[in-house]
Amino acid sequence: MTDTFRLSDQQFQIFQAVHRLGAASARQIQQDLTHLNLAHTTIATVMSRLEKRGLLQSEVSNRERVYRCLVDEDAIRQSMVASLVATVFRGDSKALMAHLVHEGEIDAGELDDLRQLVEDGKEEDQQKKPMKRSRK
Repeated sequence: MTDTFRLSDQQFQIFQAVHRLGAASARQIQQDLTHLNLAHTTIATVMSRLEKRGLLQSEVSNRERVYRCLVDEDAIRQSMVASLVATVFRGDSKALMAHLVHEGEIDAGELDDLRQLVEDGKEEDQQKKPMKRSRK
């Protein structure tokens, strides 16, 4: 991945709301994120900044600026996690997982799910590898 996206919690929640709604004005985001208790002007400012960074685009519709995502949420998440691993765990993703397990952020059931994801990933990788031809 060449793009690096670092968003604050507030920016990411607003981005997620736009992504979830498909297209949204600052008022719609304010209604969607009432638990954040953000002023309409604050949300509008954050959305404008996200647009300047190339994450959102906007157009005026019925005298209101409506925003759409230009970047997929998975790309944002992938970049933010990569940044976290690089910065906090010095590039060691195992250290991140160990931290989550030791701090109780991941329970036994979730560990089983993660093991299954790893196994599924291994099987998928094996299926993607080209078969070697035997020489006679």
